[in-house]
Amino acid sequence: MQYANFNFNIPAGMRRIDTLVLHCSATPEGRDVTVEQIRKMHLKNGWVDIGYHYVIHLDGSIHLGRPLNQIGAHAAGHNTGSIGICYIGGMDKDNKKAMDTRTPAQRAALLELVQQLIRAFGPLKIYGHNQLSNKSCPCFDVPSWVQSSHLLDSVTLSYPQKSSNPVQPKWYESVFETIKGIFTNKPQKPKPETEDTSRDPLPRSIPHPDKPIPLPVEENVEELDAPENPGWLDTLED
Repeated sequence: MQYANFNFNIPAGMRRIDTLVLHCSATPEGRDVTVEQIRKMHLKNGWVDIGYHYVIHLDGSIHLGRPLNQIGAHAAGHNTGSIGICYIGGMDKDNKKAMDTRTPAQRAALLELVQQLIRAFGPLKIYGHNQLSNKSCPCFDVPSWVQSSHLLDSVTLSYPQKSSNPVQPKWYESVFETIKGIFTNKPQKPKPETEDTSRDPLPRSIPHPDKPIPLPVEENVEELDAPENPGWLDTLED
């Protein structure tokens, strides 16, 4: 399966993640919707970017939304430590009834994505949006899905085990102290009167790429493209 624009590279300086929240786009079954269309809707409502971090298209391709090191806007009161994942769909073809419209490709992609995120961040709490707010989203039973998929099975996911520090012999301590003394007593070079910035990797006015990009905290912002707001896409395209 191909994952468009998708990788599991976790940026340095990443914020702490303890939760995944699953969503749907609240669009008719079988209708293609892009990340840019959702982003346009969220920007229209005054947000700084698309609220979700990942969007899964009908063909199972996984697309990046808001950068992982930025707080999302998808589940009020739960945005700070979470990653928001949205699959396209969630409404019947007439756009009147909320339902689980995930295609086989979307089901496989969602499972793979969640497994990879658990491998990257360790054991995570996994919720459907309807468990955190009075909504139908994501229109399927997430707790049952988590249990049947064995997502919290540490043996299946093969979490890396932390090795304990080995006990060092006595001679190691004496050698360590000798080396430490050499470097501790090493004469320091005098600092130049003017600071030399010619070797700085980046101009000081540009944030280092490994640091989170500063953005307004949107902890209490919640997705607006939910089953309780059908027809948002048609309104956007008018």
